[in-house]
Amino acid sequence: MEKGKACKNTVKIHSLNPSCRLKYFILHCIREINEQLIGSFKFITSETVNILYSSIMWVTILLASIGISLSGLIISVTFYGENIKECWKETLISSLLIIPVFMCVISLSVIVPFGLSALGIANEYILLVLIISMPIMTTPIFLYKYIVIPLYYLLFRKKEMNPEYTKLLTDNDCHGKVFVIKNSNIACTMGITKKSQIIMIGSNLIENLSKDEYTGILLHEIGHIKYKHLRKLILIDIVGVYITMLTGFLASYSSNKNPYVIVAAIGLAGGLIPFLRIIMKQYEKKADSYAAQIIGADTYISALTKLNGLFAGRMDKYDIEHPRLKDRIENIKKCCKNRH
Repeated sequence: MEKGKACKNTVKIHSLNPSCRLKYFILHCIREINEQLIGSFKFITSETVNILYSSIMWVTILLASIGISLSGLIISVTFYGENIKECWKETLISSLLIIPVFMCVISLSVIVPFGLSALGIANEYILLVLIISMPIMTTPIFLYKYIVIPLYYLLFRKKEMNPEYTKLLTDNDCHGKVFVIKNSNIACTMGITKKSQIIMIGSNLIENLSKDEYTGILLHEIGHIKYKHLRKLILIDIVGVYITMLTGFLASYSSNKNPYVIVAAIGLAGGLIPFLRIIMKQYEKKADSYAAQIIGADTYISALTKLNGLFAGRMDKYDIEHPRLKDRIENIKKCCKNRH
């Protein structure tokens, strides 16, 4: 009789789909450990099993996405002519760093409004979770990249507004103000409206570069304003966040039906994120071209070379958002040559 019951249970287990089998296996292992080490005290709940199950599934997904996200490398090389040695770094870093960070934010965006039980109800309330999680997901990215760093320099570093440099904005049909930050190498733009647009340039640049050279650096930042790059970058970040978030929910929704959909969904996110980063590099090249065409290729290249010295050669190395110095110089020469 017992043998027949065991056979019946075995048949039931084998009839389950792979996801349910994994969940059953986790539950069985936990119960065995619980009985042997802690005795009859039953501290394990179905909620605990669900969380452990989800964790194992996400780790598996992330590992698999590294391979599938190579599609981003193919897109970058094929359509943008990027260096394949640099693109594989883009893909690897995006898979190992960006996707896990986004997944952690996604989990928090679900847990914060609903509690731990949300991991079980997310599938039934996807739209509601999307709406509630929007400020939770986007705020950290925008706060750090577009607000925290610029505000730090504006509020906590000695600065002064420079009317002469501000006039350069007006001469190029742009609005805003230029601040010189004392004892800094910074050169950046913030603000997406006409009244809020600000360019910050470090005093170290003015002291170590000729007037034409640091004017070229200013023109680079003006190029970002003229082409509305900051607004587009914000949109790109939103797209990147929501592509990852939606594929995460797609994976979660499909996990009990077809586990392979999970890998495909996260692989899609892994392939698109490097593609979006390549667009950011194109914006840098476009701003370089704008500055070089006005101030002259040789002067602007000299400015970038000296700037690289101030940054201890870091512009020669790989950066997730900026092209390497040699690539920027090649682009400047090509752009100015085509113009003539």
